[in-house]
Amino acid sequence: RNVSIAGARLRQGANMVQIPLMGSSYNLEDLHPDLSGRNSINDMVRRASTIAEEQGPSGEKPSGAFLPAACLSVALGVFSVVPYNMVLQGDPGSPLFISFVLHLVVITMMLPRVPSIIRNRKFPLRYHAGMVFFSSMFTVLKSDAFVRLPPSMCLLLSNLQMMVGVAVQYVLFRKTYSFQQLAGVAIVTVGIAWAGNSIQRAKAQQEAGVLTATAALTGAAEMLGSSLCISLLSTLIKMANSTYGESVEEQMFMQHLLTIPVVFPSNWSKVGPRAAAWWSAQNHWLFLNLAGNVVASFAARKASAAMTARSPSLLMTQLVQTMESFLQLLLTAMLRVPPWPPLGFWGGAGVLVAGTLQYLRASDSSSGKTS
Repeated sequence: RNVSIAGARLRQGANMVQIPLMGSSYNLEDLHPDLSGRNSINDMVRRASTIAEEQGPSGEKPSGAFLPAACLSVALGVFSVVPYNMVLQGDPGSPLFISFVLHLVVITMMLPRVPSIIRNRKFPLRYHAGMVFFSSMFTVLKSDAFVRLPPSMCLLLSNLQMMVGVAVQYVLFRKTYSFQQLAGVAIVTVGIAWAGNSIQRAKAQQEAGVLTATAALTGAAEMLGSSLCISLLSTLIKMANSTYGESVEEQMFMQHLLTIPVVFPSNWSKVGPRAAAWWSAQNHWLFLNLAGNVVASFAARKASAAMTARSPSLLMTQLVQTMESFLQLLLTAMLRVPPWPPLGFWGGAGVLVAGTLQYLRASDSSSGKTS
């Protein structure tokens, strides 16, 4: 009956129609067409109901679309890896120092808006405490892993976030996914492992130095731990924004401000002496790349926070982060040609694309069962 009423009003050329459905109403502006060809009224209402589920408290809609934020987050995150790798080539032990500088810049850039952020604070302090804890653990584990392992291996291991995200959703919320969705996740993981392993073997034949078994196992455990922390952080951010409304600047400022006294005083031996050594060496190339990485990372984190807040699900957030990490791995390999990445890399890239398309198709067909 509702569909018939909507169809009649559409034929009358109405610019706006309210369709009552299961106690809620949906605007015609929410009934976007679908490129797959499923553009019946029923299909458009289903997609409109998905949009309604993503609204904040009191029917408040997200302040922007998910897809533009996701594309911007990926683009900036991939670009930031260029100066980051340049800094690591000049000083392999500097990841924690880079993170410290980034935290200071984020806080400094947001200082003019602090009164407004505090006055209009939305999230309870317990949410901020959780974000600071997971962010701190992520920073420490990832920074130490980058010191122990080659950057390419760290980027490879960081691509396991989709598998970690599925496990987190099941353990915390008993959330289940369809077989087709899990197949997409598995295919993505296989593609990443294939491509990353091919690059790592090729690099091992070129680079001097021996990676001990202890360093490899410790670094791998730290990267997996950092993936778990970023998954839990994304979950908490999504819960906060869904419950209290989107507040990207508040989340970024409080997270970076409170992480500094938690992480860096106990690790000052990896930060303070390095800053003094850089200043004494007057290595302008290092400072230039550091500045480029910090600016790009600041913009990328802001876009990533918006993407996470607007994402329809944790697994979709993990998919975006996985694509970003894979593109970072590709760019890292391309920066050091020749030689070009081996054939196994391109085969793994093809499998990754196939797995991504499989997951997206499965999510569209089962959107009535999973978020």
